[in-house]
Amino acid sequence: MLASAILTGVSSGQSQANNSSRFICAQPFYVFGEMDNRKTVEHAFTVRNYSTNPVEITKVFSGCKCASATNIDAVIAPGKETSIQAKIVLHGREGTQKKSFYVHYTTRNASNIPTNDLLQLEMDGVAVPWIQVMPGRIDFGNLEKDAKVDREIGVSWKAGLKFALTNVQITSKCLAVSINTNQPDKIIVSTMPPLPPGIIRGDIIALTDDPSCPSLEIPVIAMALCDIVVVPAELSIGSSVGWTSSKYIGLRSRTGKQFKIVSVEVPDPAIKYTIMPLGSQGYRVELTPAKLSSDIAGEEIKIKTDLPGSEELVVPFVSPAGAQKR
Repeated sequence: MLASAILTGVSSGQSQANNSSRFICAQPFYVFGEMDNRKTVEHAFTVRNYSTNPVEITKVFSGCKCASATNIDAVIAPGKETSIQAKIVLHGREGTQKKSFYVHYTTRNASNIPTNDLLQLEMDGVAVPWIQVMPGRIDFGNLEKDAKVDREIGVSWKAGLKFALTNVQITSKCLAVSINTNQPDKIIVSTMPPLPPGIIRGDIIALTDDPSCPSLEIPVIAMALCDIVVVPAELSIGSSVGWTSSKYIGLRSRTGKQFKIVSVEVPDPAIKYTIMPLGSQGYRVELTPAKLSSDIAGEEIKIKTDLPGSEELVVPFVSPAGAQKR
């Protein structure tokens, strides 16, 4: 049983006995029990004005982004009631959920002097994953170009449910994926050397016989190293129309070998660059402020060098949301 800190639905500063506003919720907390964490829980709290003066609701809010509440009526006449519509979005959440909702309201006495007060409501319950993927993403980290590495992902349903994986695919040619024949609830993802230098991204698409969840998407990322280190590995663009300050790409040899940049290929002719040496074993490429003709998220800068094994280095452009997925 979940305990609530709320004892009554009267105003925060006064007891039910001496509350002049008498703005009361008879059932100020709602326990929804266990709930599938793919769903949204909704509940209507009924509040009643037991006073002899109108009550004006000035604001209803929750301190959590996953929870929200709205009121049906702004002004509640004496003896009337209204509903506070509250909801909690459980998507991706797990375990005990306790969310409070705060109803700010104003009353006036016979002399029309306003008094501000607060009514607190609460929803309690437990978010239970219908299906669990562990881990939810795969990060191989830094790999040599000839590295053959396997990672395993477990997929399980809520106790009592008997669903299974039926097929798996992956969106990257540098990676392979399969269902473990000995453990059919496990997915194996592997690198496929030789790996091209730079960031490798892919999404595992796992198909299931669960009609409520026919497919799962699991992101995979790896960084394939070569003799030349490129920093940053990708360029984040805050706007699809360009950037107002210079961006820089640094290149240096991990093994101390000297090399030259042969060419730089950019996805938009508006992107201008300058190549500057950094000592005898590196370079810095400056991309000057640019106003672009189209969105280049997903496009790449290709830097070609004369160093064997590092002939072409790729730096993708990503949106801020894409960068956060790493």
